[in-house]
Amino acid sequence: MISRDFLSVANNLGDSVAFNLESDTMKEPEIIGVGRLVKRHGVPEAEFAIEISDRFQRQGLGTRLLQLLVDIGRQEGLQRIFGLILPENFNMLQIAKKVGFTLTFDRPETVMRAELKLW
Repeated sequence: MISRDFLSVANNLGDSVAFNLESDTMKEPEIIGVGRLVKRHGVPEAEFAIEISDRFQRQGLGTRLLQLLVDIGRQEGLQRIFGLILPENFNMLQIAKKVGFTLTFDRPETVMRAELKLW
């Protein structure tokens, strides 16, 4: 269990933002997750990516991180956020559904496409 965790901006370059999810329950602070939102050029949408360390999964961190990226997308005036998820990544598919994303199978890429219209 994580007694205290916090998000720190790792990168904000105008067209992308990345967050590290850190825990101070160890002797040294440890990055336990990363979330990234990258704007696509010329269109009001962005692609998300999330990774949570295996031993910290199933604690709600992925959901919190994805919701943060959605909130940032809304603040940035994006119309849509999407992510590509491997079909066997059941946990991430559930997180995307929980946050409100629609899932469709992208046959050419052989991945699931998670998409959320923001307005």
